[in-house]
Amino acid sequence: MVTWKEFAPAEPDLAGAGRALLIQFTVGLAFLATVRRDGAPRLHPVCPVLSGDRLFVLITPESPKRRDLESDGRDALHMADAAELTFELLIDRAMHTRWENVLTPAMRPVRRTWRAPAGAA
Repeated sequence: MVTWKEFAPAEPDLAGAGRALLIQFTVGLAFLATVRRDGAPRLHPVCPVLSGDRLFVLITPESPKRRDLESDGRDALHMADAAELTFELLIDRAMHTRWENVLTPAMRPVRRTWRAPAGAA
């Protein structure tokens, strides 16, 4: 693997297209796909930053993104372009997280999960 500084001169056109997508909304906006411990994919909205010819994503210490990256390390960064195709996605599982007691020592995530019934289309 290489840093953005090493990638950009090796593939300047591709790096230029990536940089343009990264800053098209002024602030970086992308989706980071990681791999959960059970092997399922997980997708996170992130604000990537190009700084000093390096590509960064800031992650809070308790984030599932951090655990995924530390335990598996595989990831993909997707930056949306205004001219993309539309696909219908079927749902296998869903999770919603909300935070209680924000900014206090008792801060904790409250998660609701759902899985599609076995054999569902």
